[in-house]
Amino acid sequence: MNKSMISNAIAYRWALNEAGYPIPITAAQRGQRYFCPLCHGPMIARLGDQLQHHFGHEDNTDCTPQAVTRAAVRRWITIQLRDAVSKHQVIKIEWDCSKCGNHHSANLLEGVTQVLEGHLWDRVHYADVALEDAAGNDRALILIQDELMPLPETLTFFIKQRVFTITIPATITPAEGDFVAILSQGQIVGASCPMLQAASNIIQDPETQRQILRDVVARWPGYFYGPLETIDGLAHILRIGNHELWLPPEQWRDVIGGTRNPLAPAVQVTMQTWPHTDGGVIWLYYAIVRDTGAVGIRRYGPTQTPMPYIDARFRNRQTTALDLVKYLVTQG
Repeated sequence: MNKSMISNAIAYRWALNEAGYPIPITAAQRGQRYFCPLCHGPMIARLGDQLQHHFGHEDNTDCTPQAVTRAAVRRWITIQLRDAVSKHQVIKIEWDCSKCGNHHSANLLEGVTQVLEGHLWDRVHYADVALEDAAGNDRALILIQDELMPLPETLTFFIKQRVFTITIPATITPAEGDFVAILSQGQIVGASCPMLQAASNIIQDPETQRQILRDVVARWPGYFYGPLETIDGLAHILRIGNHELWLPPEQWRDVIGGTRNPLAPAVQVTMQTWPHTDGGVIWLYYAIVRDTGAVGIRRYGPTQTPMPYIDARFRNRQTTALDLVKYLVTQG
């Protein structure tokens, strides 16, 4: 056996026992029958004195060590969660919210009625474990993270779905069924904001937000500027008339886009342009100046040429984001 084959064999750290339960090599026993978590072929626990203990396939296989590990950890997590759901247990999770800046806690199993081992969201994006409610809606997703999976694009996709998403490292070795301890090693990469969910009057829908921004410059004087406020503990709210739009930087990036321009330390403005139906152009500005934020927007006619220019006055410490966007949309 060449070195690469030896290295590959030693990398198999997991197998299933006859009951289908994942067993790490540290808990393997001589004389017991084991099976691959991926191909389900027979495996042997090699517990000799010459090499580091490991499982090995009895027959030739294409199973990679990484895929076998993910399959075993996926099975173990599924078993633990199904048992917790059947017993109506509470699994508490906590996170610092990127949306409102507050610290939240919740029961991971709230409303969960079934746990799926392996879940293909849209024939493309795969989650290792999915927690669903009685209506079949995904309440939470768990992704097992190693050097190969999941792809960054997969993580980004699930975060945008606004489904509670947790990554758990494939390097874990479960001990005594302590799922809460395993969960603490994970990372919450996508979490809903309870405050945002409760704020039914806050507009989050991208198409509605874009339409409101277009409408505000369709009437005199053709421009608008306003600060990003904190309302009832929820930050990055832009008031336009009777509307309240939730526009943190990541939402603006996804909904509006544009080019970010750092102007000075702690001073930056993101600029975007949209074509207008009259042949003109709409300019949109999203400014962050130290601890303040603001949005400005202006419609220019077909014959107008905007020349945004920011001079040194906006680098002094008294300038706010509102000062900056007001200047940009009212000049010229």
